[in-house]
Amino acid sequence: MAGTLWTSTTGLVDLSANIPVATKHVFGIGSITKVFVTVVIIQLVEEQKLHLDDAVGGLLPREIYEGIENAQEATVATLLSHTAGVESWEDDPIWIAHGRGRELDPHRIWSKTETLDYVRRPNLSGPKPGKFSYSNTNFTLLGLIVETITKQTAESEIRRRILEPLGMENTYLEGFEEPITQSISPRRYHWNTAEFRSSAGICPDFSLPRSDLIDATGSNLSVEWTAGGLVSSPSDLITFGVALRDGKLLSPSSLDVMKD
Repeated sequence: MAGTLWTSTTGLVDLSANIPVATKHVFGIGSITKVFVTVVIIQLVEEQKLHLDDAVGGLLPREIYEGIENAQEATVATLLSHTAGVESWEDDPIWIAHGRGRELDPHRIWSKTETLDYVRRPNLSGPKPGKFSYSNTNFTLLGLIVETITKQTAESEIRRRILEPLGMENTYLEGFEEPITQSISPRRYHWNTAEFRSSAGICPDFSLPRSDLIDATGSNLSVEWTAGGLVSSPSDLITFGVALRDGKLLSPSSLDVMKD
């Protein structure tokens, strides 16, 4: 990577011990995970192992998508663009309690398909095909498509195609692989808002270091998987972004498709 990368930190990774953030710390990157998955999908398209207009019903076993409104007809392209009309499991009230709130088991490692069970139902008032509706379900399905096409785990494909070639040693899919370096995870905090208490509730295993914060340390991101389960460092993310921009991961035409 040409040029100079400046790094700086601010804030605390442990409120009770007053430990400041350092460049060695790694953090959950949330839905930036979806960009990594998108790169893998587009690479498979470049390799002619997959087409953007391929439908879920022709790619995955029926038991994966059965009962999920609009999933069978959804294409790779509409999943990527959030126009498939597929409800997001993240919006389901029961999942919110199980996955983030009062009924959360912090030590549980979720299977890759469990979240889909929260959206197996008719949903006449849900999202419609052709209209934008952000959906984590889309990227759970895309992760399963990667595994079906490659006969490998999604996490191993992300590592083989992106992390290893770019030397991203502080990035991994939490719950499904271990970090390859001695990355240091900070304590995890979540805002303790009235809305969160009402919709999710607070896991009994968690503490409140401040009235406005929940200490969720000990939980893991396995429930998010290919929708949001990557852990990384800021410097690794810079490496990824520059490589994507500079054509090291996708051809210029594929990058244009990805940005469309």
